[in-house]
Amino acid sequence: MENSWATATRSGEGPRQTTCRQDHPNLVAATLDVVMDDGRARTFRAWRSRYDMGFPRALGAVRLVPGDTGDIVDQRAFAAAMQAAALRLPYGGACGGVEADAHHLSRGELSRLAWSFVARFPDFGVTRPGGTVLSGWRCRDQRTLRFGPEPAHSIPMTWEEAVGVGAFTLIRAICPCPGKWVLHGCDQVSIHLARVLTVAGWKLVGASDHGATLRNRWGLPPSELACAMADGAGLASLVGERGTRRAETPFDEQASLVVVAAEQRLSEASAAELRCHAVIELGLGGVAPKVADILARRGIAVVPEIAATAGGTAFAHLAGLQRRLGLCWSRTDMLSRLAARMRELSSLPPQAMGQDVPAKAMDFIHASRAGGIVTAL
Repeated sequence: MENSWATATRSGEGPRQTTCRQDHPNLVAATLDVVMDDGRARTFRAWRSRYDMGFPRALGAVRLVPGDTGDIVDQRAFAAAMQAAALRLPYGGACGGVEADAHHLSRGELSRLAWSFVARFPDFGVTRPGGTVLSGWRCRDQRTLRFGPEPAHSIPMTWEEAVGVGAFTLIRAICPCPGKWVLHGCDQVSIHLARVLTVAGWKLVGASDHGATLRNRWGLPPSELACAMADGAGLASLVGERGTRRAETPFDEQASLVVVAAEQRLSEASAAELRCHAVIELGLGGVAPKVADILARRGIAVVPEIAATAGGTAFAHLAGLQRRLGLCWSRTDMLSRLAARMRELSSLPPQAMGQDVPAKAMDFIHASRAGGIVTAL
C-alpha cells in the first residue's frame, strides 16, 4: 500500500456478511457496521480485490467513493497489477473500495470505518507495535486521507504529486514543445499536473468540472483552481473573475493537449471536433472505446488511464521501499527515481499504448514466473 501511514482506532465497529462473486473470483464483498459520532450504527458496503500475479506483495489503495461498485474495484485492482508489471516491479495489484463520502464523515468516523475495513481485510493494513498502520486511503477527488501522525521518515512528496509527475513524463515524450492545453475535470491529481505543466511553460486555457466550464486565452493559474476546489465551490466560484467566462465546453481550437480527469467523460461529439495532438486520460472511463476509436482515426494520440496514472504505482513502490529499508530520500531523489521508472512507459508509442502496456506487463509476469527476470529494487 502507498502514501500516508496512520493508526486507526479500534472501537465501535465490526465487519459482517462476507461474500464472493463467481464472475469475479478475486473480488470479496463485505458489509461494515460503524458507530457514528451520534451513537447510531451505520452500514457501509465494501469490496476488496487482489491480483497477486505470483508475487508475494501487492500495491493498491482504498477509495471512499459514493456509488462505488465491486466491478470498479476489481478493474482498479487488475489495472494496478498491470501498471506494476509494466514498470517492471515485482508486485501484484490490489484495490479496496467503500461506498461512502469522506467529505460527510468526521475524523473519528473515518478512523472507525478504516479499522472496520482492515479488520475484515488484514492485507490492507500492517501490524506494528503501536497498532495497525494504514496507507493509501483516498476520497472521491483523489485527495489522500490521513488518520494520524506521519512516520519518522516522512515521504518527501504525495501520491497525488507522483501521479502528476508521471503523467507529465508521458506528456513530455509525446509533446516535447510546450503549448496550450485544456483540463476537462478537476481533482487533486489534475491540479498537481497543472502546476508541473505551468512550470514547464504550458498555458492552461480551459478548465471544467461538474459545476462550470471556463475559458481564458491568457491562462488560468493552477493556484486559483486549487483554491476553488479547496473551498468546495468548484470552478463556479471563478466565473467572471480574471477574464474567465462560462462556456459549453472548455476545449480551445489552439490547444495541443487535452487532459480528462476526475469523473468527466469526453463525448463523441467533442472527440470529432478536437484539434489537439494528444488526450491524457487521468480518470477511469474518461475516454470510452468508441471515443478512442474516433480520436485514433483522426490521428490524435490517447494515453489511457492505466499508463497516465502509473506514477502512483511507481511512487507506492518507492515509498514502501523507503520505509522498509529506513531510508531518507530527498524530494530530488524521489523525483529522479520516479522519472526513471516512468521511462519504461514513455518509450512506448502513444498510438498503441492501450495495448502495449498490458502486453509489456504480461511479458514481465511470464518471465518472472519462469525465473528469467531479476528486478532491481
